[in-house]
This record gives sequence, structure tokens and C-alpha cells, in this order.
Amino acid sequence: LHELRHVVQIDKLNQGFTKVLSYIIGEQGVGGVSVMLPMWFLEGDAVATETSLSHTGRGRLPSFEMGLRALSLEQGKVFKYDKAFFGSFKDYSPDYYQFGYQLISHSRTLFGTEIWQNALNKTGKRSYTLNPVNFSLRKQEKLTKKMLYELTFKDLQAKWMEQDRKTRKSSFDTISQNKLKHYTSYRFPQYLDDSTLLVQKSGMDQIRQLVSINLEGDEEIVFTPGFYYPVRFSATKNFVVWAETYDDSRWENRSYSIIKKLDLRNKTETTLTRRSRYFAPDISPDETRIAAIDINISNQCSVAILDVQTGSLIQKHSIPGNNSLHMPKWVDEQTILVIVINDDGKSIRRVNLETGEWETLLIAGYDDILNAISYKEYILYHATYSGIDNIYALNTKTGEKYQVTSSRFGVFDVCLAPSKDKIAISDYSSNGYKLAELSLKPEEWIPLEDVSNYSVKAYNQLSKQEKGVLETKKIPRTKYEEKPFRKWKNLFGFHSWMPFYFDYNNFTLDEAPVSLGATLLSQNKLSTAVTSLGYYYKNQEHHFVTRFTYKGWYPVIDLFWDYGGEPHVIADTSQSAEPFRYSGKKSDFNANVYIPLNLTRNRFIRGLYPEISSRYSNSYIYNYETKSYDRGRLFLNYRLYFYNYLKLAVKDIKPRLGLVVDINYSHTPLNSDTYGSTVSILAGMYVPGFFNHHSIYLRGGIERQQTARYLYGNRLSFPRGYTNRISEKLNTLRADYYLPLFYPEFHIGGLLYVPRFHANAFYDYAKGEGNYYYNGSNWEFDPDTRKMSSFGGQITMDFYALRFPFPFNIGIQYSYLPLHQESVFDYSFGIDFFGFRVNQEKKRF
Repeated sequence: LHELRHVVQIDKLNQGFTKVLSYIIGEQGVGGVSVMLPMWFLEGDAVATETSLSHTGRGRLPSFEMGLRALSLEQGKVFKYDKAFFGSFKDYSPDYYQFGYQLISHSRTLFGTEIWQNALNKTGKRSYTLNPVNFSLRKQEKLTKKMLYELTFKDLQAKWMEQDRKTRKSSFDTISQNKLKHYTSYRFPQYLDDSTLLVQKSGMDQIRQLVSINLEGDEEIVFTPGFYYPVRFSATKNFVVWAETYDDSRWENRSYSIIKKLDLRNKTETTLTRRSRYFAPDISPDETRIAAIDINISNQCSVAILDVQTGSLIQKHSIPGNNSLHMPKWVDEQTILVIVINDDGKSIRRVNLETGEWETLLIAGYDDILNAISYKEYILYHATYSGIDNIYALNTKTGEKYQVTSSRFGVFDVCLAPSKDKIAISDYSSNGYKLAELSLKPEEWIPLEDVSNYSVKAYNQLSKQEKGVLETKKIPRTKYEEKPFRKWKNLFGFHSWMPFYFDYNNFTLDEAPVSLGATLLSQNKLSTAVTSLGYYYKNQEHHFVTRFTYKGWYPVIDLFWDYGGEPHVIADTSQSAEPFRYSGKKSDFNANVYIPLNLTRNRFIRGLYPEISSRYSNSYIYNYETKSYDRGRLFLNYRLYFYNYLKLAVKDIKPRLGLVVDINYSHTPLNSDTYGSTVSILAGMYVPGFFNHHSIYLRGGIERQQTARYLYGNRLSFPRGYTNRISEKLNTLRADYYLPLFYPEFHIGGLLYVPRFHANAFYDYAKGEGNYYYNGSNWEFDPDTRKMSSFGGQITMDFYALRFPFPFNIGIQYSYLPLHQESVFDYSFGIDFFGFRVNQEKKRF
């Protein structure tokens, strides 16, 4: 429902001026216009759709509004519009899914569904305006996006205060945590003994870690796991088990969920399964087996029992009807609790490992339930009956249900102590999840029939605006005919074009990015083949350009051909030389073959890129020995690039631990007497700085050229501030110290929002032999060995302009060159499109 709504949103844009634009530039026209719709609208509207057309959309979950409600009640208000929209490096801010849903649902409640139907229509029909959504809101309700945001949360704050006033609050024994300056969460507590818990600690200042904490709040880091979906982990006195995500080394849409074990006695980590799809493991009380959910590639669900020492499969239990299974939890040596989802909602069931029989203990319907544990004759489980996430109890003998906790914002992750007289929980606040304990006193529990739901329930009004809820039972079961898909017949899918030439692979802001001409773009259905065809007219010359990239094989093949214009000529410079007359047009052909290996494992992001690239050019070069022109140059380059660095916290500028190695070798097998060869090796490492979020990057390199008549440009960088130089032999050392400066979070209306300033100080050193430098008109040779150095620093500002959804950055760098006693200033400017950075190089001024 959510993703289909995005299809409808884009389809709605394809009208009016946008429809005309799509005739001119194809499907990318509609995609470009979609940027005019705020991300909070796109996702908030989709969440509203999934909520109003189903029984279980995210808008119905108390946890989905919990972050905003806690900010509103504990800090007096939610963040300002720009901070909420673009995020913060200083404070945790609920994402645009969450506040976008509140804006959409509240505005639909006040003004009806037409408010956003009209906004979509006007954006499509009048996309030539700079801010069609604001124009639409002003015309309909005399509002702007920012005004709607402020109105929504002013109204919601009043409703949340009323809910808070009516809600009974439990008293918890909060486990004292160290005073924390920023948002920090303690999740998934597991008792190691009655006075020590193992928890996941995470937040703005750090990556996820497992820490032990006693009742006085004293902490000790136990382990830093790799990448995993934060659902839970399971611990006993001696072992911890969890499910970690491993991506396939080559295919980005294939991943695995493997089981890992940590021996707490010696901190030894063991990988128990490989290329598996096991989820939410739970270790048995006798520490001999693991229960996990197994989902195979055919989407068949079962409870798998694994050996804790080897990870081998002992037995497997499927439920009739292939329902979705979640969060297995041991009751005793032969019984496991499992949360089951089917068309009727969620339920808690019990499976007997000896008989394979399933018993239904609780049918919760469409109320959300998460984990469940056994306590005497009760099942303690998480549910949302009161409109706030809390812990409830089911008496398995009588069927009666009780409320155990009544949290202000939400309680999660119930865990039973070894003494079986208390539980540990994670209690949410605006500054993160806090650990708490609660004594188990069944006589004080509140019967479920006495529990009231005082939440806002905006979803009720949304549902009334629709024709009804989609019932999955009523969906027709249509069986479609299977047909073979021939990849070679489906290499091309032309979708967009442009009445000008635009090289999107080499886009910079240094020169005009477009030329007179035409461009045709293709991408096949599997996204394994991308093609561009282009023509442009420049400097009174015709050019034809084509690029084809194929990613369907293990190596990626990237081909590029540029034909047209004058070929490159290095002519005879003697005074008696006659003007050279060439024939034909310039023809440059590039072919790259590389394997992008994702080797990310554990807590380190790791990759290996072996590459072979070639370039052929039909240029002319005068050969003084043969006194004739050689035609054609073929360059070959072999590269091996490896990186391995620790995953970053939110505030980190650069990795605090890591390694980079880059090895290159280039030669011209058909023109070795003209160009020779060159080899370079660069090695760098990241180490922690003096304070949190500070990083030091040290790197050194060597480069050697087997010289001939012409030189290669150096791959290694000269000290900052030095330009227009080439060295036959080059040794370099560079050191950078990266640090965040401050988080101003100031804004100027909708013009500018600045979340962060950061800086780096540097020192560069290089020794060059066989030096050439450009004096402004010619290259000159310097036979002496030159030692060059520079030091200085750069200050960079990250910012958003005109509420454009992608971040910009601008930096000013100062370099001092002791050799020349010269100061140099440079600037850098860049844009980040979902990790694709444009124009990051520095320019002098």
C-alpha cells in the first residue's frame, strides 16, 4: 500500500506543464518535478495511505508518534521546521516519515482529502513555478508548509497534553546511567545475573555496542557487533547470540542473515551459520540450542532449532498455512513461544518441539504485539491496547489479561530476571531509551477491561475518508502464466531524452554542463544495463558520444566512445617543420572492466575493487627518430583498490579506524618508446583523534615513472597549494586531523539552514625527482631533487539552500608553502545527491 501510493503520486504529477515536459525530456521530467514535493509529503502521504487502507499501518502504532510526543511534552515543543525536515547533528530528530504523517493526517482532518489532491494537481500542472505546494496551500487555506507544520504540532501538543493528563503512570526503578549530554538509548536488556544486565547502547555519539551495566549504572563495553537489524539479541550467563546481516560480495540485492555467538568468558566471537536466513535467535536456558526464525527464498517460514556449538540444524517446525513467524522465545527445554501474523492479525502461539503441535494462547488481532516471555502461569508481552506501548500479562489458565506497566511514552524489551521476581525494560524519553526495573506483583496489575486508550487516533478520520479497508482475504488469487525472460532481448529500455547534450557521468560546475545537441537515455528492467547516446555541436564541430555499462555479469563492463572534432596532434616543433595535415575525426574509446566487491563483515565496512581499464585515441604524435607521425595511442591501467574502516557514528566526520590501499600501474604496450610506464602505491590509515568524533588520516605513497619522450601526470597528490607539476619520482606523506567545530542550526527563513561546521588541519610533504613545472606558457625541467611541504587547514560548512532536499557544502582552505614562503587560499563547493558527490575539487582564488 505504501509503495503503490508513491506510484500514484508520480502518476498524478504527469499532467499539465509536466506532461508537456515529459514529451520533451521523457520520464526524467516527472522524476525531476517530484523534487518539488517535500520528502515529508511523499512519505507522510504514503504512510497515511497504508494507515487508512489497512488495519495495521504505521500511523496506528503508538511508537510511530512516540518521539514527537516525547519532544512536545518533555521539551515543550517539537523542533523548528527546518531542523525537523533536514535533521540535526546535535539532537535526535524523528524523521520525515513520522512528522510527515502527522502533517498529512492533521491537515486531512481539518481540510479534507482535497487539500493534497489539489497540491498534487497544481504541482503537475504548474511545475514551472518555484514552489507549487506553497502556492496551492496559500490559495486553499492561506497556509504555507511551515505554517501548516506549526499549526499541526500546536494542536497536537494540546491533545497530547490531555492524553498525558488522563494516563496513569507507573513508577519504575530507573537504573542509573551516567549523565549523558546527547540522545542515547539502552535497548534489549538481558540479565547476566540479578544485578548485571547486558544491553545495546547506541546514540548520536556512538555506534551500537553491547555493554554490561550494573544496578548502580557502572558500564563496561563488552563487544561491538556488526550490522544487524535492531530487533533484539539473546544472552545467558556465558553466551550472547544475535542475527547479523551479510551482504553478498557482488550482488547488492542479495543478502543473508547469519547467526553469531559471543562467549562472554573469553570474548570469543564465532560465526555459527553462513549464507543463511535466520532471524531473531534466542538461546535456550541450558545453553545447548538456539531457536530462530528461518525464511527461505520461497518465503516459507519455520522455527529452526540449531546447535549452539556448531550452528547445525537440529530440527525445523512449520506452522500450517505458512503464517509469518516472529520472535521465538524459550519457555522450557521443549516449548517455545512464537508471535504469528496472518490475515487476522497477530497472535501468540506455543509450539511443542517433541510433538510439533501448535497451541494458540492469545489472539491479539490488529493490536501490535512484539516480544513475549513466560513467567509462572503468565505470558508477559508487549502490546498497544492503551494507545501507548506497554507490558501486559496473560493468565494462561484463566485467559484473563492485565496491564503490567503504564509508561508515559512507551515501554519495550521486557526481560525476566533470574530471580523471577522482577523484569527489566527499556522506557522511552525524549533523550533516548532508559533502563528500568519493575518488581512483579500480579496483585497490583490492572485488568485489561479497566484500561483506557486516550490517544489522538487520527487514523479513524483517515479511514472514514476512504471507501474501506483492504481485506487481504478478498484479494483475487490470480495465477499468471510464466514466461522465460531473455536478458539479451531486454538490454535496452529507453525512458528519457534531452534536446541538448548532458554528460551526467562527468557533471561538474566548472563549465557549462550542457551543449547544443541531443541525449537519449536507457535503463533495462533489471537495472543491469545502462546506455546513453549523445550528439553535441561545439566549437563548430560535430561530436557523437555513447556509453554502455553492463552490471549483469560478475565483472562490470563500462564502455565509452567519443567521436568527432579534431584529433589530438603533437606536432613537429622544429623551425623547418611543415604544417601537418591530418585526416579523419577524433575517436576516443574507453573500456573499463572491474569487480565491485563488497566484503563488509562484522563492524567494518570493507571493499575490494580490482580494475583493468584501457583508452584508445587516434591522436597523431611526431616521432623524431622516424621523422614521421605515429597514429593511435593505447593506454592500459591496472588498479587494485581496497578499503576497510569502522562504521561511523552520526557525528563522525571521518572513520576513526581504517585502512586504504590504492595500487596503480599504467603502460602503453604499443607505444612504450613514447610513453614508458608508471606505477604508484598509496597506503593510508585512520586512527582516533584526541576527542570523540575526531579522526587522524595518515597516508604515504610512492610513484615511479619509466620515462620516455612523454610523461604521465602524477596520480599521487602534491602538497596542497602546489599545482601544475609533474615528477618522475615522487614520494609523499600527508596527515589530516578532522574534527567537528559546532552545530549552529541557524536558519534564515526558507533560504538557508546550517546544521554543522567542521574542519581539518593538515601537513603535507613530498620529495620529487625529475621535476617539471608549468611556468604559465611552457613546461620547464628542474633536474634537482625538490622537497616540498605545506601546512594549513580548512573550514567547511554543511548547509541546505532554498529547502532543496540535498545538502550542499562549501569550504575555505588555507595553505602555507614554506619553500616559496607563500600563502594560498582555495575554496571547495559540493552537492551530495544520496551519496553521489558533485564538484568536490578545490579551486584557487
